[in-house]
Amino acid sequence: MKKFYKLKKINNISQELTLSFQKLPLDSYTKANYDFRKRRFSIGKFNYNKVIHWYTNNVFFQSLEINSYNGNLNRNFENIDDNVLKEIETQILPNIICELPLSEYQVGIHQIRVFSEDNTLGLVAPEGIHQDGFKFLAICCIAKKNISGAITQIIDQDKITIVYEKALNPFDLIIFNDEIFYHYTSSFKSKNNKIESYRDVFVFTFK
Repeated sequence: MKKFYKLKKINNISQELTLSFQKLPLDSYTKANYDFRKRRFSIGKFNYNKVIHWYTNNVFFQSLEINSYNGNLNRNFENIDDNVLKEIETQILPNIICELPLSEYQVGIHQIRVFSEDNTLGLVAPEGIHQDGFKFLAICCIAKKNISGAITQIIDQDKITIVYEKALNPFDLIIFNDEIFYHYTSSFKSKNNKIESYRDVFVFTFK
């Protein structure tokens, strides 16, 4: 498989979608002694006609080999709201699918807010440098507020050579081979502890 990563900018994201991150439930599978992540998750099948059928099953599973932090665990999350999924289908997914080889894909979408409170760290990737066990991955930043850090890295197979490094800004979209590249996003701190601090993203998985 050819090495591939691409950064794009998306447009026309509604305020309704942006505000939907405020209603995410806590992710109960974190292991720190404080809360730092909220999440919803949906999974579906994307066919050759570019039509998505969303499943009712919202269980996310990774092996311990792939995910040393949450591996060998069936993680159950609430589904992403229907109106948010509809906007993802029209405004974000087409920007990803056009960059991938023509195929049918199982698509997973994680809607995630990582936040920092009371001088705690916002732990974006507590598992460290990793792959997620899919063909392709995409990360789309929707919003961030009052944070310092959260640097995203795309790393070559040697786990040393950094091929891309940047703090994703709102509406940045990065797409890459998960079978070839590793990735990581550093933790962040609040710039001002009196103001709420968060980073909102969608993570897309394709297999």
